[in-house]
Amino acid sequence: MKTLKHTLLIGLVALLLTPLSFAQDFDKNRMNRDIKIMENILDELFKIETKSTSTSSNTRGAVRVREVTGSGFISANLFGARSNQVEGNYIPEYGIIFKIPYLLSRNITSVSVIKDSDQPSISFYYDSDDNSGDNQVTEEAVMTRITNFFKDYAPTIGQLGDDEQVTIVYGKRKENEPQLRIFKRSGDSPENEEVKQVPVIKVSAKANDLASLKSGRLSSDDFENRLSISKEGIEEKEQLDLKVMSNILETVLSGSQNEMFEISGKPEYLVLDNFGVLFSMNVRHTRTSARGSIVFHEEEVRNEIRASGVKELDVLSPEEAEEKRAEQAEQAKASFEQLKTDVTDYLIDYGRTLSSVSSDQHILLTINILSNRWGDEIPSRLDLQLKKSVLERLERGDINKDEAINAVTITEY
Repeated sequence: MKTLKHTLLIGLVALLLTPLSFAQDFDKNRMNRDIKIMENILDELFKIETKSTSTSSNTRGAVRVREVTGSGFISANLFGARSNQVEGNYIPEYGIIFKIPYLLSRNITSVSVIKDSDQPSISFYYDSDDNSGDNQVTEEAVMTRITNFFKDYAPTIGQLGDDEQVTIVYGKRKENEPQLRIFKRSGDSPENEEVKQVPVIKVSAKANDLASLKSGRLSSDDFENRLSISKEGIEEKEQLDLKVMSNILETVLSGSQNEMFEISGKPEYLVLDNFGVLFSMNVRHTRTSARGSIVFHEEEVRNEIRASGVKELDVLSPEEAEEKRAEQAEQAKASFEQLKTDVTDYLIDYGRTLSSVSSDQHILLTINILSNRWGDEIPSRLDLQLKKSVLERLERGDINKDEAINAVTITEY
């Protein structure tokens, strides 16, 4: 069953990621589609096993763990956390970077451990169709899955330049990542305990090596030897300028007067070796009013409901509903344009404070739009990219602010 599942995944990729014609223009929608497919594949490869388990009257669900020292279990509140998913970004001139959280499960927001012994040993397992016991989450298993992803799936990604690469960062901490809390059966106060069995791992493959592997010019073993691998130390050191910039972005966007979009969670940052720094954040759509609407085709029914004194809802005809939606869509477009203007200004005004980014490196900002109700009318993601040298020229007076703004590369997906 496990082999069949693997084969089906490869077949899906082969079907969807057919070779591109040698078009001169970069197809951002095709790249975005490729990334989404790869996110889903990595999600499947690294998803941990979850089971619904009754543990106590105030616990809504659980993560199943097969091995805990003493008698105990891991319990988790199930709220469908968005933060625990694979995230992929294409960065021009750099390539694609995928971030895989340590606990990859859309269901986990907080985790607790109840134990009898003083030193609990907790083991997670990958979601699997068999019970062979070889799918425990270990450093070796993580490396095997990453390597297999590079061999089986990554070569099918199109449009990468020869100097670009595909990078996977596994286990990078997030501000809102699930935290393990240890409870004693005696009912004492919980003790915070780090349960981190696998180090943060970063693996990169060059695009030309992926192409050579796909064409057969490079053997599987030679390809493995060319992978760039580093462990630990990927979690950013407390670089003050990066942390301050992250706090600035959170502060200015939290205080923004934007009518329809607001920041959700804390901005994160990731240093890209010899390239620059990537800031990423989520922005969610907010309703300008809690007032909803209900649609009826029959005018007689509409009049009757209106006459009953309903105040919480607008009672509309189909034509009125479409007109209302079109009006809200225009408001959303205007709010999105304002958001784009605001973040560009913030990048120009505060990006110069990033002392750890050198002149020839890039400052990148990715904004994911959550709860997008407007389909293709509003993008799902906004990428901004600017070379640090532009800000240095602005500071010297060589260019004005408008020229610096025009130097910001903005891509919408």
